[in-house]
Amino acid sequence: MKKWSRSNVAILAGLWLAGAGAWAQDTSLELKGGDRITGRILSETPERIVLSNAWSREWVIPIAEISKRTTLTGTNALLKTNLGAATKPFATTNLLFTSPLMRHWHGDIQLGADLTFSERNRQVYNARAKLSYTRAPLKSVFDYDATYGRSEVEENVNGRKVTHQRTDANRMNGSWKLDFDLSRRWYLYNIAGVGYDELRKVDLRYEVGPGLGYRLVLASNFLANAEAGANYQQEERADDTELSRFYGRAAQNCAWRITPRLTWDEKVEYLPSIEDVELYKIRFETNLRYALLQNLFLNIALIDIYDSQPPDGVTQNDLQLRSSIGLKF
Repeated sequence: MKKWSRSNVAILAGLWLAGAGAWAQDTSLELKGGDRITGRILSETPERIVLSNAWSREWVIPIAEISKRTTLTGTNALLKTNLGAATKPFATTNLLFTSPLMRHWHGDIQLGADLTFSERNRQVYNARAKLSYTRAPLKSVFDYDATYGRSEVEENVNGRKVTHQRTDANRMNGSWKLDFDLSRRWYLYNIAGVGYDELRKVDLRYEVGPGLGYRLVLASNFLANAEAGANYQQEERADDTELSRFYGRAAQNCAWRITPRLTWDEKVEYLPSIEDVELYKIRFETNLRYALLQNLFLNIALIDIYDSQPPDGVTQNDLQLRSSIGLKF
């Protein structure tokens, strides 16, 4: 078999990039509903245009819904060029995930720590990983979150000070969400999750639930969605009790690219029991992310989980404030 030389590979790569560049136009689309979407054209047919931007690797837009199309040239192109030059150090450049085989995948990994070395030593570590696959009309998101920490506690035993280790945090949660687009606005979803929390006396928890979502806002730098559906949860608790319950689910999430470096996102879901609406759960999370270096960012997260009927001896509210360094790919 004939071996390929580096020069042949380089030539083919150059031709491929040149061909891709023919499609990679910076384009602004005005939709009949009043929204404006800006992105780079990946492909185009008489029926649809596929765009890529900061929010989606593949955004399918029917031609029938486009009222105006503007190719960014002249002053607009100069603005985009200057903006691109300013944000280039903060763009994703991982070669594996920008390869043709992996272009539908992206994600990030975050690591954080709360360390105290004083009268009492305390170390709490948290880690989070997200991986998503997007290929119209499907979007699949895997999310894994873990926190573990210990501290030294002194107690008087028979007149002597005795130091022992105390667990301050030991929790893990994994979730998977699948979206299926019905149209540009409407989509079906299904959520599945599993986890545990030692301090909140949950030995094992799992959930599953389908629903319907609607995209409220589809701007180039701001997105907002609303969702409604059902949710089934089962918990095996440390007090030898077991909870099995059906919930309704009303949720909202949004994301805002404030500047090329600074982004903000938020999501909240309300889960009332179908059998008794006085029993409910609320989950809230908001993240502020700032790009530091290429693929490297600082993330500040506020998480609040409320359960109207927690295990005995556990507070209803679980508030967490985290800071972490993340790597995006």
